[in-house]
Amino acid sequence: MPIGVTYAEKSKRNPFAHGLQILNSLLFLIGQHRPLLFFGVPGLVVLLGGLGLGYYVALVYSQTNELAVGYAMITVMLTILGATALFTGVMLHSVRGLLMKVYEAINSIKQVFLP
Repeated sequence: MPIGVTYAEKSKRNPFAHGLQILNSLLFLIGQHRPLLFFGVPGLVVLLGGLGLGYYVALVYSQTNELAVGYAMITVMLTILGATALFTGVMLHSVRGLLMKVYEAINSIKQVFLP
């Protein structure tokens, strides 16, 4: 059954700014709870893109004996950025796992000594 609604007040927040705040919070939450997914997967994609572009640069150089300097610089940038993001994801995933084990150990000790 359809109903009609009339709001007496305007919205208190700017919808665009509020949407950006929610997106920022969502990315922060994913980055904390799934760092390997958040950093590792995009890092791997960028790294593979850099390596593919590097293959193209090598192919152009072998055919023309001229280095495509712009593509070569983009290749280096993508490779470094992708490797850094991938290793950041792996390291944060490992640190998160270690902290979870420490947290569980502290809680088990609390349960033994504080009934």
